[in-house]
Amino acid sequence: MDFTTGLLQSDVYNNSAWNHRFFVLSSGGVPLNGALFQHEVVFALNGLEDHRENESAWSFLTGLLFKLPHSFECHGDANGDGDGDGGLSVSVEEYLQALEVLKKFVAVLRNGGKSKRKLGPTTTSSSSSSSNVVVHCVSFHASMCFQLALRVLGGQVGQERECRFWGALRAEAKKADSRVDPRAHLQQAAADWQALQETDPVRKPAYLLKWKSAKLALDNMP
Repeated sequence: MDFTTGLLQSDVYNNSAWNHRFFVLSSGGVPLNGALFQHEVVFALNGLEDHRENESAWSFLTGLLFKLPHSFECHGDANGDGDGDGGLSVSVEEYLQALEVLKKFVAVLRNGGKSKRKLGPTTTSSSSSSSNVVVHCVSFHASMCFQLALRVLGGQVGQERECRFWGALRAEAKKADSRVDPRAHLQQAAADWQALQETDPVRKPAYLLKWKSAKLALDNMP
């Protein structure tokens, strides 16, 4: 981890370093727990602070949220008992805390930081860079909401194998006071992808397909 930290301090766009860092985390190269998981989320956000269009860092965050949970149950003792809930090395609460940090970070970016610029069409060249930042963060937020909702509703996505963590997250979603609301997440994803069709017209066909997927998932909810 120290090796990749040094590489990324020298070049935050080093995609190979981001990929290797994720490999170390997911393969058991370091003992995985809630504190480390949350640290890595903050580490990626620090990398995005001054380089907000960095696709490698956004991809790393996506991996932390939706691929790394398969490793949450692989770092316990010989009996499979971790430090988290139900034998998990990262608890649902620790995961949700990291999720809240991400949502707040995205909320700041989509408002343009200090400029408070809202998501919307951009026509001047001087605001092109800022527009790209908004597109990156809103696209990430939409995907995050959509993928989270699908895992809560059905567990598996594509050929992905089920894991114990998603089962624990679904159990959390059934609680009356749960912060995990798949319907609200799907609605947010649909709203984001609809807004992106206006903000980023070049990719409008792709956003339209994603918007339709979110609407279809909403229509199929019980």
